[in-house]
Amino acid sequence: MICNKRQEVFLEEVQLPEISDGQIGVQTAYSGISVGTEFALIRNRISWGDFPIVTGYQAVGIVERVGDRVQNYQPGDWVYFRGNNASMKRNTGEVCSCVGGTHASYALIDALAFPDSLGRLPENVCKKTASTFVMPSVGLHGVDMAQPKTGDLAVVIGAGLIGLGAINALANRGCRVLAADTDPLRLQIALHLGAEAICDVRVENTKDFVSKYDEHGANLVMECTGLSNQIVPSMELCARFGKFVYQGNYGSDPYQALFLPPHGRQLTCYYPCDDGGVPCRQAVFRLMSSGSLPWEKVITHVVPANEAPAIYHAINQGTLTDLVGGVIDWSAI
Repeated sequence: MICNKRQEVFLEEVQLPEISDGQIGVQTAYSGISVGTEFALIRNRISWGDFPIVTGYQAVGIVERVGDRVQNYQPGDWVYFRGNNASMKRNTGEVCSCVGGTHASYALIDALAFPDSLGRLPENVCKKTASTFVMPSVGLHGVDMAQPKTGDLAVVIGAGLIGLGAINALANRGCRVLAADTDPLRLQIALHLGAEAICDVRVENTKDFVSKYDEHGANLVMECTGLSNQIVPSMELCARFGKFVYQGNYGSDPYQALFLPPHGRQLTCYYPCDDGGVPCRQAVFRLMSSGSLPWEKVITHVVPANEAPAIYHAINQGTLTDLVGGVIDWSAI
């Protein structure tokens, strides 16, 4: 699935190189949609490569071919993977930048050069649900860095997929979790994933909401919206000597911040990046398998690949308002 600099998304056949001796070839089954990072790339808010681009950074599929030097995988293995290392060339000769590149029916993955970019998928995990594994892994990684204690009051600002992953990870640690968002559907899902209470910020002041649970503020606040104008208000929800997690991706542009809110509270701040690697991914799959992470509740849309461009156009135009978690099904391609 290709996106050009005019933010037009379309399906097109591309030319792939021959598999190298250190790669595996994977027939993609499902790839997970990211409405945050992917659309920051589509809108050129952040850049990982020149247009045209092929986005997507999480998928599952079946190993079809194995390079001569690869010993850990065999044809028929189900795997999860973070990226596509194929050099994709359009029929015009134009090369596409794989900025993840998992929204494709086929992936070439450098299993020797980047062994942590993929792994075997546990048999008892739902394949569709597993294809969105990165977001709960990101949330778990942020929680793991902050190390909250059992009984801590934790506030998650933004109940998108990363925020929902963080909510579940906090609840599984025994924290009291409050979730704040503007979307009623996301907030209801937050309750299913372990939030004790929810705040619809359209109708309730977040600071007043948190003070009902502790007048001094929260032990931990995770800012998961990726909106820089939410950083200072979120810090103001922290108690003295609390912790603050910059869980969102705020892009490369400078943003304005105030010194006194974190200074006066003597906060400890954390800057997690990426999904925590193999330990967090494997933990997420274990939690999915056990039912401790009922991640299937976040999947609101599963679309065949030929309908994916229309879904991406609707997301980009802001007309698909009921999407929480989305999956592209590549089985018919």
